[in-house]
Amino acid sequence: MNEHLHLGVRLIGPRLRDRPRWARYGAALGFVVAIAGARTALTPLLGTQAPLLPLIFGVFVAAYVGGLGPALLALLVTPLWATVWFTKWPNGTPSLRWGAHVTFFIVIGALVSLLMHELQLAYARQLKALREAEASARESRDSAAQLRLVTDHLPILISYLDREEIFRFANAAYREWLDRDPSDPPTPLHEVFGEAMYAERQPYVQAALRGELVRFEGTTPHARLGSRACEITYVPERAPEGAVRGFYVMAQDITRASPSRRIAARARTAPEAHLRQCLRWVVPAEHRGQPAVALCLRERRVLEGDRL
Repeated sequence: MNEHLHLGVRLIGPRLRDRPRWARYGAALGFVVAIAGARTALTPLLGTQAPLLPLIFGVFVAAYVGGLGPALLALLVTPLWATVWFTKWPNGTPSLRWGAHVTFFIVIGALVSLLMHELQLAYARQLKALREAEASARESRDSAAQLRLVTDHLPILISYLDREEIFRFANAAYREWLDRDPSDPPTPLHEVFGEAMYAERQPYVQAALRGELVRFEGTTPHARLGSRACEITYVPERAPEGAVRGFYVMAQDITRASPSRRIAARARTAPEAHLRQCLRWVVPAEHRGQPAVALCLRERRVLEGDRL
């Protein structure tokens, strides 16, 4: 694609795009003079009929070499030269016939100039967009390499899924956890976790794809250790126009955490009523109620303090 665009610029021009203005206009005039001299030299062979017609090529060359401005200059100079050279101006000239010939030349030359100009603009825009895309791709590769370097040294599971719920990135901890890289090749979420766990995750996934920050606690299968309790966060990623492009997944193994610390982790996302329901499963009956909630909140502060 890159080579094709560069070839298009070479074929369409302007070849002297980056040269000073005087160089572009001077080169265009030089080509016009050369073509006009050739036409003059061929007068004994070609005669004096329709002398401007071959000079359309001079306008084309001027547009190819210098662009629209030099082409319009050639379009102006050529009829003046032809009028002086091929007619007995101002006396004895068939004005109506010559005027029609000049008008035809100017119309054709203007169309050629404008067509070349539009083609040159189109190729220039495509080339600029290609260069910007290449620069963006280089920056993205550099950013991805930096992101992988940083995230590969974090002890938590980090991954990224697009709107189609396909893994596009997984850090070293996640790859070790699954004993595979779900992003190479890009694999759908349901293939990695299986249909049963995928169905459990769907409400949270859909919420993240709606743009909501989601935190919950669930089990995640470890390749060697089996199901592990994890604290999971889904962080949506938005495009500049606001649409959700995908979401990041951050998960931390809390299987070995103390019951109070596990409740504190859940307290970050659960309302108090839900927290009290969870207490029935973790905290003995004699410690349920407000003191237990206070304990969980205290443990939550301690846990967050440990992470700072």
